[in-house]
Amino acid sequence: MANPNADLGALAVARPAPTATTLRLPRRWWSRVFLPLLLVVGFAVLALWASWDVVSPPVAVKVVPVRVQTGTIEVVGQELFRANGWIEPLPRPVDVPVATEGIYRVKEVLVNPGDRVTAGKPLLLLDDTRAVLTLESAKTRYAKQLAAVKAAKADVKRAEVGVTNAATTVKLAKAESEADVNVATVEQVRAEVGVKAAQLTVSVEEDLWRSKAVVSDVKLRQAQQSLDLAKADRDAADARLAKAKTVAEVRVKQAELALSTARADLASLVAKAEGAEQEADGAAVEVRKAQFELDQTRVVAPIDGVLMALNVRSGTVVGGKDSLPESKGAVATLYDPTKLQVRVEVPVAKFALVKKNQPAEVEVEDVLPGKKIRGVVLYDTHLANVSRNSVPVKVELSGTPPVELRPEMIASVRFLAPPSVGQPKTETARRLIVPRKLLVTDSDQVRVWIVDPVSGRAELRAIELAPGEKERQTETAEVVGGLNPTDKLIATGREQLKPGTRVKVVGEER
Repeated sequence: MANPNADLGALAVARPAPTATTLRLPRRWWSRVFLPLLLVVGFAVLALWASWDVVSPPVAVKVVPVRVQTGTIEVVGQELFRANGWIEPLPRPVDVPVATEGIYRVKEVLVNPGDRVTAGKPLLLLDDTRAVLTLESAKTRYAKQLAAVKAAKADVKRAEVGVTNAATTVKLAKAESEADVNVATVEQVRAEVGVKAAQLTVSVEEDLWRSKAVVSDVKLRQAQQSLDLAKADRDAADARLAKAKTVAEVRVKQAELALSTARADLASLVAKAEGAEQEADGAAVEVRKAQFELDQTRVVAPIDGVLMALNVRSGTVVGGKDSLPESKGAVATLYDPTKLQVRVEVPVAKFALVKKNQPAEVEVEDVLPGKKIRGVVLYDTHLANVSRNSVPVKVELSGTPPVELRPEMIASVRFLAPPSVGQPKTETARRLIVPRKLLVTDSDQVRVWIVDPVSGRAELRAIELAPGEKERQTETAEVVGGLNPTDKLIATGREQLKPGTRVKVVGEER
């Protein structure tokens, strides 16, 4: 049973005193202010855009479509591309150097730049006194050497005569020796025969004495004496024969020795003569060198042409190895005005269209406005120009170039399609035709006003006309670049247009 006297306060839980709190109201200004303001601005912009044609109305224009024509065109001779270059002499200028070993002073200049000269015409007069003296000295030395050669040749002839005489002496010595030997031989044979005859007489007398056919030996003794005398004569003949042979041998050897000496003298003199001739040849070379040096001081035109540059004046020192380093030793430069070419800087992207012997047309508008000069591609230099991203190509001017042309003049070259085997001369092509009155010409650039179908704004677009269209006076012009067949050309209201102006097409003209 519940206790009615129970203390309910004992059941209370002790709690800390509550702290004072500040009430913060939520910030709703961005939804109450910014969002409504954003909606108001958006509606205002939308309303302005919807009514913009009323506030700023577009320019009303009429357009003309691009007319497309299909037909046949010439393929051979059609322009492929155009590039610029400058005129040069063909094949290149001719330098006139002073190719002397010595250094000389220019005494007088006989020509001026631009003068026409013929081959062999003097251009300069140099002070050639030293070259003349050098030539005279060389000629004097040469004359002395020629005299020495003549003296040496005379000595050689004299020695040749001596050799001939010595050879004759040898022959005579041999002949005389042979004769003396023959005589001594005959005497020796005679003496031998006398000995045999005396021996026979002695033998006969001895036989008679032994047989007592004679009473006296007087004849026997006389025969023996005769035999002894014959033997003595024989010995004397043998001695004379030996002496004759010895004398003959000595005589021949002496003659042959004299011949050898004469031949040695001749060889020595011949060698001296050859040395003298070589020295004379050397002196002759010096004369030719001196003459060549003197000839080189005659500065003349090597060709018929026009003086393109003159690098000296009176008093200038020329010649030698280090003469005129800025012009590589050339005192003048000539060129033939009847032979010219154009150095064309062909873009690398167009270089594949260039072929040797390809036809071309050259224009120099500043000097010959409206005139086209026939040309032909000679060659490319096989060296690209890195700074210009191009390849230099040489184009020769056909025939005799106009007299108004000069080297270094800027020229425009049109490269034409060359003929090739099996290629048709014509082909079917699409041509874009526009009214000429709609062309806007600004210096060398041609533009037209067109309507951008996406943005509805006017665009001033650059176009490229077909070759020769600028000079024509027809009502229409052919466009080869910058337009599409679907483009619309603005025909009216163009005076109010600027690039980006909004336009409204109100009609189309035909």
